[in-house]
Amino acid sequence: MNQEICAISAYLLQKFTGRGWGVEAIRQGCDRLFSEWPCEEIVAYVREDNASARVGFRKAGFVEREAAGGFDAGRFVLVLRRSVRRGTEIGSL
Repeated sequence: MNQEICAISAYLLQKFTGRGWGVEAIRQGCDRLFSEWPCEEIVAYVREDNASARVGFRKAGFVEREAAGGFDAGRFVLVLRRSVRRGTEIGSL
């Protein structure tokens, strides 16, 4: 099956972290992306040393997928599937 995969990135200045704004921005961005683009999953590539970003993406519904190397090397790969966002799929990939 040929399916579109989109990528997302989020960045907040340190003074704005810890308030839930990043998680909400990720959720809203993904909702809009799924409603306007024919992608079946959204991927976030997060540096290994960025634990707060990994937490934020997980809170927004993303799950970790094993990195494949290449571009993924030194990064965590987190994925949100369209069906999970709709609440029809439970668990990890």
